[in-house]
Parts: sequence; structure tokens; C-alpha cells
Amino acid sequence: MTTDPDQELARFADMMAALGTETRLRIVRLLLAAHPHGLVVGELGSELGIAPSTLSHHLDKLKNEGLVNVKRESNFLRYSANAEALESILAFLFAECCTRNKAVSPEKVTCCEENIMSESSIKEVVREKYAEAALKAGSGGSCGCGTSCCSTEGTAKNPVTSDLYSAIEAGSLPEKVVLASLGCGNPTALAELKAGEVVLDLGSGGGIDVLLSAKRVGPTGKAYGLDMTDEMLALARDNQRQAGAENVEFLKGEIEAIPLPDGSVDVIISNCVINLSADKSQVLREAFRVLRPGGRFAVSDVVTRGDIPAPIRKDVLAWAGCIAGALDEDDYRGKLAAAGFVNIDVEPTRIYRAEDARGFLVNKDLDVDALAAQVDGKIFSAFVRATKPGTV
Repeated sequence: MTTDPDQELARFADMMAALGTETRLRIVRLLLAAHPHGLVVGELGSELGIAPSTLSHHLDKLKNEGLVNVKRESNFLRYSANAEALESILAFLFAECCTRNKAVSPEKVTCCEENIMSESSIKEVVREKYAEAALKAGSGGSCGCGTSCCSTEGTAKNPVTSDLYSAIEAGSLPEKVVLASLGCGNPTALAELKAGEVVLDLGSGGGIDVLLSAKRVGPTGKAYGLDMTDEMLALARDNQRQAGAENVEFLKGEIEAIPLPDGSVDVIISNCVINLSADKSQVLREAFRVLRPGGRFAVSDVVTRGDIPAPIRKDVLAWAGCIAGALDEDDYRGKLAAAGFVNIDVEPTRIYRAEDARGFLVNKDLDVDALAAQVDGKIFSAFVRATKPGTV
């Protein structure tokens, strides 16, 4: 069956007309950035700063032309970009790019393939780097958060991971637990854990924060660790056996889809992991879901303040090293609020200077000296707190 050229032209004209306002273009760009999970209406409204009725009008226009998809989740509507429809617009526009007088070079007609990291590529690089870290720690080597965490070159302290735990804390655990520490803070010391509480560590790695949490909540409490890397889970379970911790369970899974039921956790901790996710909004929604009313979100993470140069944001190695994927502090607050959290606070605990940044930026294709100067004081470790409304 052939398509009538005039009908096709009219169809694409309608689609492009629907995109013909600044607000709708911003909506589509936001949804593409959050693809494939998309965003709920509240998150879109928070990002755009427009009234719900106005947002609803624009979303209806985009939906009617097939440019966005929508599905209901409980009391929320989740919108996502219709990538196939948007690709068809690009294909239509560039259909004649390589004919006649060749106005556009065919090699320039690409869609982000080489410039934007996909969610799957980020996840694979993170998995690979942290599997390598687990194997090194398991053999007695030390690793820290950063793209050079598994390098044996040099003995300088890592500015992100050094001196996070007290001698008493470190001395109470098996050596391999401490060697596998990949964090940027000490969330268990700041989370004010109480006896009998249930704690979940997102991206638990070798298990240091899980085992410390288990000690704090005692035998009537429980500490879960969640990790997607088989090598880290094997190391963590071995560390658990050596520590003799019975109130601990390590789960395999991804922090964007926590394998626990709604309202089953009192406290969520995490240590330099949420920044590694390509879909942080989904992580925060999942954290909110599994917390009980009144539950606490208490994580250590790398956060930014101000613009970070595009070459760093696009560098997949810097992403695996905790830097490229770090949220701006205002974005962090906004995403937590959109997920439903209250009492939100982002407290810097360690601010990194230009000389520290040189340790993060090890990609040989980057102008490290120039970029380090541009991020001086803009990257910091922080303790991020929030609460799920309600009472226990």
C-alpha cells in the first residue's frame, strides 16, 4: 500500500505545527532526555515552571499528533516521547538530503549516535568498571570512585574516597570490605539509624555501608544491599560471611527498579551511586515507593553547582567515575520534590578544587588542564536528605 504524497505532507505539517511553540519543544526535549521511562506530569511541571492547566493543553496537542505517549500509573500520568514519530519527521526532512544539489552532507545526518550516551551504554560501562573494581578488591587491591579506581599507578590519595570512615568503623570489618569502598561519603554515620529499622543501600558494592548499617540497626533490624554487578554481589556476600552478619541480605537488581514491595523500608542510603544512573528521576520515584510513610532518604552523592563543560558531560569514563552524571544541586532538589519528598536538604561535605578535578579527568581526549580550571569548586560530595510525608 502506497502513501499519498499530499496526505503525507499534510501529516508532517500537522506534526511540525504541534511542535511549533517554545513550550512544546521544551516538553519534547525533556521527554527525550528521560527516554524511555519518560516523566510524570508533576516532574514536567516542575522542570517547566508552568501551570498544570497550561501544561495539560500542550501535552494534549502533542498527544493528538502522536508525538508523545501517555500511560496511567496509579494516580499519575506518565508521558514519554514517541521516538518513532520523531524519527519519521527527521527522515522526512532529510529524505532529499543526498539528491539533486546535496544541500546537506549525508554524513552530517545523524541523531546523537556518537555524541550522546545511551542509557544502555552508560549502564554497561558502569557495570564493567565496577566489576573490575570488585575483582581487584577481592584480590587484595584498593579501589576508589573514579575512572582510575582500578589503576595501580601512583599512591596518591583519591580526593573523593579517602578518609571517609573512622579507624574504629574500618577496623570492625573484613579488610576486603574496606578495600572495595567506592563511595564519596559515609551515609551510615549521618543517617541516624535506629535499632529495629530496615535499611536499603542503593548500589551497595562490596557491602561496607550495608554491614555498618546492620551493626547500627541491630538484630531486630535488617540491612538490604542492592547491586546490579555479579562480581560486586559475590564480593559483598563473601564479606557478609566473614563479618558474620545475619541481618543482611544482598539483592541483585537495578536501582531504577528496586525488587522490594511498596512501603517496606525505613531508611534508604546510597554512596556515590545515584549519579551513575541515566534515569535519576526513576531512581528517586522508586526510592519513594519502597519507603514507608515518614521514611528517610539519606544518601552521599557527587553534586554540581553551576555549568559543567559539555566534554565532561559527554565523557562516558567521567560518568563511570561519578562526575559526568552528577546532578546540579537545584536539579537534585527539584527531582526529589517531583518524586514526592519533603524536608529536602543538600549539604556539601567535600568541595573539589581544580587540582582534585585533574584526578577525575583521565580521558586522554580531554584537555584536562583547561577543563579542571573550569570546574574548580563546582563539583562536591554532599549529604542529601529528604523525607517521605506521613507518620510511621
